[in-house]
Amino acid sequence: MSGFPTGVDPNRRPAPPRLLAIAVAVDWRTACVRSPADGRSPSPRPWRVLIVEDEWLVGIEFEAALQEAGYDVVGLVATAAEAVRRCGETQPDIALMDIRLSGGDGVEAATDLRARFGVPSVFVTAYSDEHTVERGRKAEPLGWIVKPVTGAELVRRLGAIRDRSGG
Repeated sequence: MSGFPTGVDPNRRPAPPRLLAIAVAVDWRTACVRSPADGRSPSPRPWRVLIVEDEWLVGIEFEAALQEAGYDVVGLVATAAEAVRRCGETQPDIALMDIRLSGGDGVEAATDLRARFGVPSVFVTAYSDEHTVERGRKAEPLGWIVKPVTGAELVRRLGAIRDRSGG
């Protein structure tokens, strides 16, 4: 017995494998494979995000959702002072900033991050009254996301902000 299945010629060279070239791109927000036929090129790298949120459970939810979507979360801090320190250490691309923080003001922190490090913010806050929005404008935020917001909605909205900003 030769060890080959019946009808297989052991002297015949197998045909070379056929190569199939498939071009795909990875969507940085959802980490799903998509075709480049949609005309958009993928981002060269995920955004590095600093989360500034004094409600720990909310911050943890945001961090988990962003990481699952492919973002690089460089820190989760609860105060304005920690935000400035961590921003200097990690150089994030963007800060998700709550406005009312224990131990400081998110608008002032966002203004400081932009002035000192060139890091823009997106406000993620329950406060969207006219006075607060007017105060927030001095920080030149890339966007404003009103809480309550789920992690999935945060990811969707941040992706839209990134698309709009060209980041």
